[in-house]
Amino acid sequence: MLKTEDIYEIMIEITSNCQAMCLDCGRNLDGVNLNPHLTFGKAGNMDLEVFKKVFNKKVLPNFGKIHFDGNFGDSLIHPDSMEFVRHMAREFPDKQIKFEVNTNGGYHNTDFWYELGQITSQTFRNIDQVKFGIDGIDNETHDKYRRNVKFDKVIENAKAFIAGGGTPVWKFLEFEHNQDQVIPAQKLAKELGFYKFSIKKTRWREKAIRKITGKEQVISGGASKKHKAVEYKTLPKSEEKLVKKIEKQLKSFKDFTNECEIDCSWMSRKRVQIEYDGRVWQCCHLSGRYGSGTGFAMKDYQYYVDKHGTDWNNINSKSLQEIFEHPYWNDLHDSFNNNTADSVNPRIRRCAEKCGKGVDTPASDSIHLHNHDDKAIWKENNKLKKGLHETMENRIKGNNDK
Repeated sequence: MLKTEDIYEIMIEITSNCQAMCLDCGRNLDGVNLNPHLTFGKAGNMDLEVFKKVFNKKVLPNFGKIHFDGNFGDSLIHPDSMEFVRHMAREFPDKQIKFEVNTNGGYHNTDFWYELGQITSQTFRNIDQVKFGIDGIDNETHDKYRRNVKFDKVIENAKAFIAGGGTPVWKFLEFEHNQDQVIPAQKLAKELGFYKFSIKKTRWREKAIRKITGKEQVISGGASKKHKAVEYKTLPKSEEKLVKKIEKQLKSFKDFTNECEIDCSWMSRKRVQIEYDGRVWQCCHLSGRYGSGTGFAMKDYQYYVDKHGTDWNNINSKSLQEIFEHPYWNDLHDSFNNNTADSVNPRIRRCAEKCGKGVDTPASDSIHLHNHDDKAIWKENNKLKKGLHETMENRIKGNNDK
């Protein structure tokens, strides 16, 4: 049984809202229409007071990392997102915990990002705190996948974050259509003062499975007032060797889903996921599939729905410890030893796909753009950062003098 004192890391999604319409995101169906199974607007925002009930030293005495991320929304677009960050800074000061957030970075003004850079750099333990999803070096390329997110706006905000002392990561999703911009993007990231450049490898294991079964994936997006209908392959040529390697490994199993040993990476890392609606899950892969109503719940979760209902794990009505005492957690762990056809406690296919041993699938290739062994020295030597900092400070001073 899990205990709150065991938890080291929590990934939390404080909103289902996002201005973007990324083509492969579960919050929309085709880059145009929102997922009808989700709630948006005010109903899609987590209440700050509910958040505070969980994120405090009394409930989480051995807590080490908060990760603002999830399956549907961009947490920093929450209207009170800065208050969530400030709460964490007050509750866990003096470099006690690590802080991480994934964002498209295409909203808010530069003052917001400058303050975020100040808080994160002064309060939290790690360097790579904010990961900007940037999939090109111009508006046209970037907007092809991340619809409604302007490249120029993201770069402007990233500069303000750097000026505040932040050390961002440039997270590049590589596709067939943008693979020729990987190297130029890496160079630009270094020039701007990004801490790291990460080429995200998305779902290679699933892609290999689809290829073997003749269901190779393409990404498609519907037409809208701003965008033409598009369809393109998810796999860049540079990764064909990796997929072939995975195919070879998978073919060593007659049925990988049932034969592989499951080693839950989230359990071993003492990590859980909390969705925007307050529901707590073992990991983001289960929460997103279950919460979106995309059919996964009907296939692999019906046992849990029938047995436990749908609101047993909600922090809006239950304490975190009450949720951890629920039979679900033992059922989930025990299911790893069963077959997907088990009539009592079936193995979950998603668990096998994501945490099945026997296939080597790196999550990303990360390139350190500077020598960050001594963060203080790097900050001092980053002339661009110093210039931006002075510009932002003068602007803030000017606004205060008015």
